[in-house]
Amino acid sequence: SLERMLNLVRRVLLVSRIESGRIKVEKQIVDVREVLAGLVESYKIAADEKHIELQYRCEGVPLVINTDVALVTEITDNILSNAVKYSRQGGTISIRCDLRRGELLVTIDDSGPGFSPEDLDRMFMPFQKLTALPTGGESSTGLGMWIARSLMELLGGEIAVSNKPEGGASVTLKFPVGSA
Repeated sequence: SLERMLNLVRRVLLVSRIESGRIKVEKQIVDVREVLAGLVESYKIAADEKHIELQYRCEGVPLVINTDVALVTEITDNILSNAVKYSRQGGTISIRCDLRRGELLVTIDDSGPGFSPEDLDRMFMPFQKLTALPTGGESSTGLGMWIARSLMELLGGEIAVSNKPEGGASVTLKFPVGSA
């Protein structure tokens, strides 16, 4: 479809900008709750179509940090998109936030198949499609996790992935809080 083609072109252009060092980090004071709430709202229709419950649990935590809002949005959009794409029908996606030791932690847990050992080894390489398949016929470029990690590194943050004991994937975004 045209939408898939446009998305692929946009992602390839973003990869080109990342690889050539043409992304400038433009920091400002950002309330990450607003970014996350907007993204959760934008995925409600896709989640509802798959009967997935979106649990947003960041309301009570002050999440104002000095960062680049466009990069934070791109990173969290990639992770939330994957969570919706790979979660099973009737599943749950939870978004939790915590401030700890100079970092803002945003954890997105899904109810998909989780990551295979092979996936864990190669998920941060560009154009790597993982072993799990989207549960609703969605497309995948194999770029999302590479883009997310590359942009997190530009912000001085980290991304951690793991499998939940009860099944599903857990992705934690660690944003620095400092004013650097």
